[in-house]
Amino acid sequence: MRTLVLSLLVLLPACGGGSGNSQDTSKPPKMTSKSSEKDLTPEGFARMFLKSVKKAVKDGNADELVEFIHPSGILLSPDAFVDVEKDVRLGPDEFLKAWKENEKFVWGYQPGSGMPIEMGIRDYFRRYVYDRDYLNAPEVSTDKAVGKSNTKNNIKEVFSKATFVEFHFPGKGEFDWSSLRVVLQREGENWKVVAVVRDGWTP
Repeated sequence: MRTLVLSLLVLLPACGGGSGNSQDTSKPPKMTSKSSEKDLTPEGFARMFLKSVKKAVKDGNADELVEFIHPSGILLSPDAFVDVEKDVRLGPDEFLKAWKENEKFVWGYQPGSGMPIEMGIRDYFRRYVYDRDYLNAPEVSTDKAVGKSNTKNNIKEVFSKATFVEFHFPGKGEFDWSSLRVVLQREGENWKVVAVVRDGWTP
């Protein structure tokens, strides 16, 4: 009998019955943007980027966001027509510095009034990049413009080797709609963001 009791005492710890020391090795390792981005579709990568945009706008920290930017820089356009001569374009280091200081730029001009859109970069992202929850937009398309304004969409002319993913909110009739186009280009095996273009109804 004594031998049987001793055998049970030896076996009990191995069963892990509520000891708190057992480890669940069945869960897969947590995927990070660095380890998984090369396997993502353009839409998948664009969604990861928007998650970081949403977080940066909320928390004010762009350290994660800057990792998505192409080494050649990111172009930011407040309307469908990309103007490489006038639109703001920032390399990763320039972007991070501008974000930390909320540096002001003239981003473009208001349709109708022609007034300059001048504001800090964080304010620009709140107003012209993530003013709606584009991550949960009802319509998403790849390399196809859903929203069509009076301004020409020339993304494919400017970025001939790129792919764009459009996140679209329809409006009431022809009014009040908006689209955000995340323009991606391959850098080695991974996608990177080369431009973010806002489009919407204009008077």
